[in-house]
Amino acid sequence: MTLTQNPPESLAAPPDATRARRAWSIGPAGLLVAASVIALAILSLLGLIVVVAFNTNGIRGAATWTNFRDLFESTFALQAIGNTMIYMAVATVTSVLIGVPAAWIIERTDLPGKSIVHAFFVVGMLIPGFFVAMGWLIMFHPHVGIVNELFASVFHTKSGPFNVVTIPGMGFVQGLSLAPVVFAMTSATFKTMDQSLEEAARTAGGTFLQQMRRVTLPLSWPSILAATLYVAIIAFGAFDIPAIIGLSARKFTFSTFLFYNVNPQVGFPRYGLVAAFSTFMILIGALLSWAYSRVLRRANQYRVITGKNYKPSVVALGRWMWAAWVFLGSYILVATVMPLLGVLWSALLPQQQPISAAAFSSINLDNLTQLPWSLVRTAVVNTVIIMLAVPTLALIWSTVFSWITIRSKYRFRAVFDYVAFIPHAVPSLILGMGAFLLSLFVLPKSWGLYGSLLLLVILMSLVAVSFGSRMTNSALMQIHPELEEAAAVSGASLLTTFRRVLAPLLRPTFQSAWLWLAVLSFRDLTVPLIMFSRDNMTLSVTVWNLWSGGNQGQAAMITVLMLIIVSPLALLYLRLARSNPGEM
Repeated sequence: MTLTQNPPESLAAPPDATRARRAWSIGPAGLLVAASVIALAILSLLGLIVVVAFNTNGIRGAATWTNFRDLFESTFALQAIGNTMIYMAVATVTSVLIGVPAAWIIERTDLPGKSIVHAFFVVGMLIPGFFVAMGWLIMFHPHVGIVNELFASVFHTKSGPFNVVTIPGMGFVQGLSLAPVVFAMTSATFKTMDQSLEEAARTAGGTFLQQMRRVTLPLSWPSILAATLYVAIIAFGAFDIPAIIGLSARKFTFSTFLFYNVNPQVGFPRYGLVAAFSTFMILIGALLSWAYSRVLRRANQYRVITGKNYKPSVVALGRWMWAAWVFLGSYILVATVMPLLGVLWSALLPQQQPISAAAFSSINLDNLTQLPWSLVRTAVVNTVIIMLAVPTLALIWSTVFSWITIRSKYRFRAVFDYVAFIPHAVPSLILGMGAFLLSLFVLPKSWGLYGSLLLLVILMSLVAVSFGSRMTNSALMQIHPELEEAAAVSGASLLTTFRRVLAPLLRPTFQSAWLWLAVLSFRDLTVPLIMFSRDNMTLSVTVWNLWSGGNQGQAAMITVLMLIIVSPLALLYLRLARSNPGEM
C-alpha cells in the first residue's frame, strides 16, 4: 500500500486546529485511565460487600466471622439457599426445553408464519418479568386465581389444581421469561449449521432421531450449554418474579431474602448478614461465570462452516406441522397471552373477582382515574431520564472497555473484559446493595448521592456495561485495524478516529444496543427498588409499591400503560433486528 505524503482532506486539519485538538484529545493512555476508573467502580461495589461481611458494624467495627456463622446457623438463610438452587434449576431447564426446540423449528424447518413466531420471541425478551409474574399470579393463585376459581366452579372442587405460589412454580414462570433468551442464543447455531454432515448421517441410514442425537445436537452443544449457563446466572439472581409471587407467601430465594433483611418489617436492617450471604453468592456467580467463559473458549472446536461449500438446509415437517404449531402456540399462550389477559382483567375491575356476567358489568376505568398521578408523573420523568442516560453512558463505557480489550497492546487488557462481565455474573441486587452501602457508610453526606437519581443512573449504567461490552466487542472485532491505522497515518487523533471512522461503522450496533438497553432500563425493577427513595422513584417501583400495598388493580393499570409505552420501542427494535440480523 502506497501512502501519500499529505493526509486526505477529510482527515487533515489546519496546523493551529491540530495543535489545539492535541492539547485535549484522548489517547490510549486516557482510555486506559477511563477504563480503570469504571473497572474500579465495579470492583469497589463488590469489595465493600466483602468488607461489610467481615465486619461487626458496617465498615467501622472490628473484623469478625460472626456474620458467616450467623448465616450458616440460620435455618431461614439455609432454606433460602436451597430454594434458590431449586428455583434456578427449574427456570433453567424450562427455558432450555422451550427455547432450543423453538430455535430449531424456526431456523431449520418449513413452518409457515415463522416471522410472526420469531417476533413473539423477540418481544418476549422485552416484556418485564414482573408483568409475567403478575399475570400468572392473577390467573393461577391457589385460592383466588381466575383459572383455579373457574376450574373449581366447573368441577365442584374446593380449589383448582394449579398452584404457582411454590418454588418450582415460580421457577417455571421464570423459565417462561428466559426461554426467548435461550432462543436468541441458539438460533444462530441452527441457522448456520452445514447440511452436509446431516446428509451424511441420512445416507448412512440414520433415522431423524439418530441424526438429531448424533449430529445436530452434538454440533450445537456448545451453544446450548453456553445459553444454559447464561440463563442460569440470570435465574440465580432474579428478583422480580420471586418478589411478586413468593414474597407475600414467605417463599424466599436469595434475592428476596436479601431484600427482606435490608427492609425488615420489624427491627433493624441486618447488613452484616446480608453482606455475608452476598459474598457467598458472589463465589457461586464467579463459578458459573468461569464455566460460561470456558464453554465459549471451547466453541471453536465445533466450527463446521467452511466457505462456499456451506449451504443451510430446511427440514420438511410434513405431518408434524401441527405438533410444531401446538408447541409454539402453547408457549405464546401461557407466556404472553394469558398474563396479558390476567393483568388487563385486574386493571379494569375495582377488585379481583372470577369471570362472570357480574364481573363483566363491573368493568370500568376507575383504576386509571384514581392513580396517584403526582407520584406517577414523577416516576415517568425519572424513568425517561434513566432510559436516555443509562444506555448512552453504558455504551460509552462499553466502547472504552472494548477498545482496551480488542485494540490496545496492554498485557493486562483481558482483565477489563472479565470486569465488564461481572455485572452479569453477579446478581445486580448485590451491586445495588454495594452502591447502597457506599452511599450510606462511605460517601460524604454533603455530596447528596444517598437516594439520588444520579447514583441510580450511574449504578444502572455500570450494570448495563456487561451487555453493552458484549455487543461492542463483537462489532469492533469485525472492523479491520487497518482503517484506524490509515487514519492515524493521516494525522487523525484517536478521538477523531473514533468520530470519523469507527462511529459510522459501529452505528448499527449502537442503535440496536442503545434501544435494547433503553427498554431494559425501562422495565428494570431490581436495581431501582434496592436504591429506592422518593427522589428516584421509577414506574417499575411504583408498580411494586402499589402491588405490595394491596392496590393490585392500580398496579395492573400502570403495568398496562407501561406495555403501551414500550410497544413502539419493541416494534422499532424488531425493525432494526430485521435490518441488522447479526446485531440481535
